[in-house]
Amino acid sequence: FPVHKAGTLRKHAPPMQGLGQAVGEGQVIPGAGKVLDVRSVYEGAWGEKYMPTSTNTVMVHILNLRKKLEEDPANPKLIRTIWGKGYQFG
Repeated sequence: FPVHKAGTLRKHAPPMQGLGQAVGEGQVIPGAGKVLDVRSVYEGAWGEKYMPTSTNTVMVHILNLRKKLEEDPANPKLIRTIWGKGYQFG
């Protein structure tokens, strides 16, 4: 699914499409405002069991989503990292 940022069409990899679309359009997503651990993000996006090596996969996809969705990816407002806990969306 495409996502629009400042009138520009953006596309992402299939596992993160739904999450990226919901965040980019400001929709209410499950867990919005809550801190989700990496396991929850991975299993929700990929529908597969989390493995410790999956952490880097999540980080890379979150980084790519920030580049596509955030006005200032270095100071994210839509997808925030909560160090030692996980990610906060919305």
